[in-house]
Parts: sequence; structure tokens; C-alpha cells
Amino acid sequence: MTIDEFRRQLVEHQCTHLFVDLDDTLLDGDSLPWFCRYLLRRHFHQPSFHLRVSAPLLLAATRLRPAASFKPSLARFFEGWDQEVVQKLGSEFTDSELEARIRPDLGRLLRDAQERQTHLVLATASLDLYCQPLAQRLGIDTLLSTELGYENGVCTGKLKTPNCKGMNKLSRVQDFCTNYRVDPRGCAFLSDHQSDIPCFELVGLPAVVSPSHQLRELAQGQGIPELEV
Repeated sequence: MTIDEFRRQLVEHQCTHLFVDLDDTLLDGDSLPWFCRYLLRRHFHQPSFHLRVSAPLLLAATRLRPAASFKPSLARFFEGWDQEVVQKLGSEFTDSELEARIRPDLGRLLRDAQERQTHLVLATASLDLYCQPLAQRLGIDTLLSTELGYENGVCTGKLKTPNCKGMNKLSRVQDFCTNYRVDPRGCAFLSDHQSDIPCFELVGLPAVVSPSHQLRELAQGQGIPELEV
């Protein structure tokens, strides 16, 4: 399915909300290893950057270990940091690394959806410290992501929410729809990953983006179209 065909489907289905995954969907690649490399460049010299953080970070940055598996270690690195400093770091990373990696076709699709008053939701397992500024830059209305914890303006060194992936993401999407009285069948969902199959099944207009071989087979079996980007 082309972008133009999907755009017409949004109109025909009268979709009120468009949920979009971040990594390998809206972005042409995975944001967390990029953020790891960014941190390594910026903070490797600091004494607090000891092995329990730097070793997993190096493995994730080089994709030798799944990035999601070390998120608790990454959260511990920020323990004691002022919230404003963490947020500034996320904004700087967004400006220097992320915006340029947005898939142009999907960026245009989001802008077109905004013009038609479609509510945009970024639903991702990535960390809110850089997803929030990215959502703001793109005019995305709602962010559902993995969140760092803060108390009294200071990072606790722990994750506030479970990793927003698979059934956890589905729960977040369902809670959003319940809280805002949104009919999921009037929503669209874009993602590249098989962990989002439950979300595909929830909405009225799902589509896969740059899927793995496994997801392509699953999508074809369920009649879920693949978006050409």
C-alpha cells in the first residue's frame, strides 16, 4: 500500500486517531543505540559512568545486546540528575540526531493527518526523555512511552513505567482509549514490529512499515497491509 493509498484509507475509515511506533517505523532505524552512542560521546569521561552502565551501553550501542534489556541500567546512570538537565540532554539529542532520521514520507503523512484534525499518538518503547521533545517538534498530541522516574525534580534512577512494548503497550493504548472515550475501531496503527500485533488487532486500520520477515508473514496472514516507504 502506498502512502497516498493509506492516506485515503484514513479518510474513508474516518479515523480520529493515528498511533505511530517510533523505532524503524517513523524513524529509519533504532533510536536507543543512537542515544547510547550519544551518551558515550558526551559522558564516558565521568566517574559515575562505571562499568555497570558503560559495559551494557557499549553492547547496546554496537547492537551486540538488545537495547531494551539495559534500560534499568541506563535509568541508574541518571540517578540524582536534575530533571531539567535530563530533559535538556534529551532535547539536544533530538535536535542533533533524531529529526534528520524521520522517514520523509511518514513525516508528510503526519502533517497531512494534522491538517485533517486527526489526533496523533506516538506509541513507543523508547524513553520519554527524547521522545517527548520529538513529539513536541512534530506536533504530536500524545506520547505513550517508557518513562524515567522523578521525585521532587530529581531522577530516581528507576523507570516509572514498564517497558512500553507488547502487552504493556497494548494496555497503555487501551487505557488511553478508555480515558478519552476513543473507539479503537476508529483508529489507525503503524508499526514495524511483531510485538505490536495485539495493537494491530485492536484498531480498525492497521498497517506495517518495513517489517521483518516474520512480521510480514503474520501481517499477510491477517490481511494487514504493508506500507511502502
